[in-house]
Amino acid sequence: MYRVLCYGDSNTWGYNPANGLRFSEGDRWPGVLRRNLGAGFEIIEDGKNGRRVLGDVAEFSSSLGRNNPLDVILIYLGVNDICFEKDVRVDDIIDGLAKMLEIVRQNYLEIGDAAPEVILMGAVPVNEAQIKDCFYDIEVEKVVRYSKGLRSLASRAGCGFIETGRIIESSSLDGIHLEAGEHKKLGLFVADYARIFLTNTNLNNKN
Repeated sequence: MYRVLCYGDSNTWGYNPANGLRFSEGDRWPGVLRRNLGAGFEIIEDGKNGRRVLGDVAEFSSSLGRNNPLDVILIYLGVNDICFEKDVRVDDIIDGLAKMLEIVRQNYLEIGDAAPEVILMGAVPVNEAQIKDCFYDIEVEKVVRYSKGLRSLASRAGCGFIETGRIIESSSLDGIHLEAGEHKKLGLFVADYARIFLTNTNLNNKN
């Protein structure tokens, strides 16, 4: 049985841009992932509205502690840092994610077990026309640079990487969150990606 942690912000929690409520379990992308991976996989959801990379060390460590043992960690973060921290540098966010990867490694060294595989997920590109009437204050160019930096980090660290902007788009209602149809697309893609990814890692003989 593979244990898979989906760790992210409101787009993992399942924020509905139409009404601010939470999509049902079956409509959220981790739920779609659960349904499509099926037997042999346990999907653990840890999404939180407003979650950021920077300043999240204790919370991430706590999630690892609660959910050990894990085989795969999907990390889908970064947009809130850009959205709510006007002066934040993209390099600082990438460095923050690198520290999260180190936390994973150290955590599993301490318990004497092999570290789980990590898959980083890039940010969905936002459109200035979509967000102009919303309360979000996003530098669109930063989001693009962030996803490029994330790809580079994944390559250096030997992680998986999913460029979500090639799969889904943000809602026209607020320019940042995902609608139900996009959650479905993302969950289906991640399921296919995970199957292929696991066949090329040291976990491929587990089941």
